[in-house]
Amino acid sequence: MQLFIGNQNYSSWSLRAWLIFSQYDLKVDVTKLTLFTEDFYDKLASVTPTAKVPTLVDGEVTVWDSLAILEYVNEQYL
Repeated sequence: MQLFIGNQNYSSWSLRAWLIFSQYDLKVDVTKLTLFTEDFYDKLASVTPTAKVPTLVDGEVTVWDSLAILEYVNEQYL
């Protein structure tokens, strides 16, 4: 699994998605992106149509929106 997040100090939505992995010691590769840079949009364009963080990529499944990520992780891994 790969989780794309922004800076947790500025993106509370990213923090929310990251916390479930931290709390339950779930293995995830975290990619922190600097918000609102060209690199930010380029990297996200390849994984999500929304170009927003957080985004979770789990094999063929891509989930964006922090609450949707929490629900997905809960249903699949907890």
